[in-house]
Amino acid sequence: MIPHIVSIRSEGNVLSIVASIRTEGAEADVPLFTFLSRDELQAAQGRGKDGSKLQKQFLELMQKKWPWVEFDWPKIFKELEKNADVLPLRAEHSHWRIERPFQSALENFARQVLLFPKELNETSKTLLMNNRDSLDFILNVLDGLLNRAEQVSEEFAKKNPDKPAEKLSDNKKNSNPFFWQQALSTVTISQELEEQAASLYERGAFETAWQVFALLVRVFPDYTDGYNFLGLIRLEEERFDEARTFFELAVASGRKHLPRDLRKTNWDNEHDTAPYLRSLRNLALVCERSGRYEQALEVCEHLRNDCQDFDSADSYTATTYLKMEKWTEARNVATRLIEVLPEFGVVAAIATVQEGKDNEAAEYLLEAAQETPRVVAECFGIRLPRPQTVEDREEQDYAEDFADDVAPVIEALPSLKRNVLAGMARELITNTRLRRPGVRR
Repeated sequence: MIPHIVSIRSEGNVLSIVASIRTEGAEADVPLFTFLSRDELQAAQGRGKDGSKLQKQFLELMQKKWPWVEFDWPKIFKELEKNADVLPLRAEHSHWRIERPFQSALENFARQVLLFPKELNETSKTLLMNNRDSLDFILNVLDGLLNRAEQVSEEFAKKNPDKPAEKLSDNKKNSNPFFWQQALSTVTISQELEEQAASLYERGAFETAWQVFALLVRVFPDYTDGYNFLGLIRLEEERFDEARTFFELAVASGRKHLPRDLRKTNWDNEHDTAPYLRSLRNLALVCERSGRYEQALEVCEHLRNDCQDFDSADSYTATTYLKMEKWTEARNVATRLIEVLPEFGVVAAIATVQEGKDNEAAEYLLEAAQETPRVVAECFGIRLPRPQTVEDREEQDYAEDFADDVAPVIEALPSLKRNVLAGMARELITNTRLRRPGVRR
């Protein structure tokens, strides 16, 4: 819990709840919420029409928005009531919380664009080019919102031909009369918009994806998967230090969104824990690939002991031990994984060959070849028929990624041992029927 003191500040005709943070060598005031009218304050206190419902909504939104703050609501409301005379009876909440911020942002943006000289200098040109993809993304979002609103209006008109078109309103049925959802929103971006941005990465449009996700994390500093995608882009470019920095930011962001009462048995709750788990897995991966083996093992221990993500922890632990040339440890961990991730028979086989146990290596490699032949083929440079189905293409993509991970170890093997493994793999693949793989890490 961050040390803080909650107080009430009066400025003009508004009242604000503020958390004052006092730590060694640092002081900061964090505005938590601003009341614009006497009506709004009374609703937050549970008075008036729908008072109890609105109060419950307000208190839940405040606690979700500021989980680190200890709110003594009786004391806070008492202090607010003492200063309530500064508040007007009513206010245009939609204007102050939606229209004015939007217009202000639009005017500031327009001013920046309109002040560009007619003949762009190199600095201005570079600035526009560097942000062009972000602007296109925002325009596509706007088009989507307007098209969806038009569809809703058309559907209403079809179902109600005798009624005049109704103006859609966030205020409908007084569910949001003060626009608290907007003022206290913890939402980043919708799943649909995230999929649009993610598709840029999946198509390999890394430069455009970088611009879009860089914009999104600036707008939404707690957008955990935004940092994850930025890290993945840098990982694709083998800019490992930058990738690690973004994954560490993702871990820090994801940790803040974990449920306060989360138990070890609840880590399979994907909505609450998935972004954090993805961050840790990606951090383990980049540490392993960049040679930061001790940090990779530390992250794996956290995945295993605190998050109960045993398969991911063991998979990164096995490949990390392999790169550290800890053959016995790599084999022990890999053999535990083979039942659920049979491709780790490759890791066990490499480690076992290094221990001089060729017969055991053949057994491990057989399990991998039977269940994940494309992985084995990719690791040892064996050509297979081109993927025909979506499942085959997904398997091939995974095989290439897995092979990239173990390639440095295979290449570093003494030529005799490398040839022994490659020969085993070729014989096994030749005699193995291709089929779909099972679980993937």
